[in-house]
Amino acid sequence: MTVLIETIRKVMGWCPMKDIEFKPTQNNCSPDLKSENGNLSQMDNQSIKEKDIPLQMIDWRQLTILLTLSLSFLILVFNDQFTITPVGHLILVLVLIMLMAFFFLFDHNRVSIGSEILMIKTPLFKPINIPKQKIKEVKTIDNTVYRKKPLYIVLIIVMLLAFFVHTRYLYNLSTKSLLLEDIRSNTTMVVFPYFLYIYMVYKNHRRSHCPKAIKIHAENKAITLFPRNDIEYQTLKEILEK
Repeated sequence: MTVLIETIRKVMGWCPMKDIEFKPTQNNCSPDLKSENGNLSQMDNQSIKEKDIPLQMIDWRQLTILLTLSLSFLILVFNDQFTITPVGHLILVLVLIMLMAFFFLFDHNRVSIGSEILMIKTPLFKPINIPKQKIKEVKTIDNTVYRKKPLYIVLIIVMLLAFFVHTRYLYNLSTKSLLLEDIRSNTTMVVFPYFLYIYMVYKNHRRSHCPKAIKIHAENKAITLFPRNDIEYQTLKEILEK
C-alpha cells in the first residue's frame, strides 16, 4: 500500500524535498571581529572612498618626524668635523633624502566620507576617524592659493635662474682646485633650500585647481579640503552636510 501511494505521488509531480523548509543561515560575527571592523561597518554607506584630496591640517605625528629630521639635518650640516668624513657625508645625504621623501609622502592623505564618519588615512599611521556628530561646522571659503596660480610660472623661472647661477658658482670653485670636501659640503647645504622651494610650489599647485575650499571644524581638529574641480567640491559639500 505504501509503495502504491508513493508511486501515485511521483506521477502527480510531488517532490520528496517539498516538506523540508530551507532557512537562510545567519553568519554571526564574534564581538572581537565586530570591534576590529567597527570603522568598516560605519563606512558601508559611504559615498566617497579613499580619495587623494589635497588637505591642510595639523597632525602632530607627521610634524614630529619632519621636525626631528630637519633638526638632525641642520645639526649635521654645521658639524664640520663629522660631515668632512665620507661616512658622515653619506649619513647627511641619507637624512636629506628621508626628509624629502617624508615631505612628499605626508602631502598625500586618503579621504573617505560615509553617512556616519569622516576618515582620513595618513601614511605610516592609523587613520583619523571623526564621527559626523562631532563636526561642528562645514563652510565654504575662498581658495587664496587659486588666485595666486599665475605666480607659479614666475616662481619656476626664478628657481631655474637661481639653479643656473649656483651651478656656475660650483663650476668656478672646481676650476680653482678647491678641496672636494668644500664643494661637496656647499652643494649639500644648497640642495635643502632648493628642495623646500620646489616642495612649496608643488604643494600649492595641488591646491590651486578650484576657487573654493571647504573648512571643517570638529571638536579638536580644523581641516581644510581643497577640491580638484567644481564637481568634486559639490560632491564633498553635499555629503558633509548630510
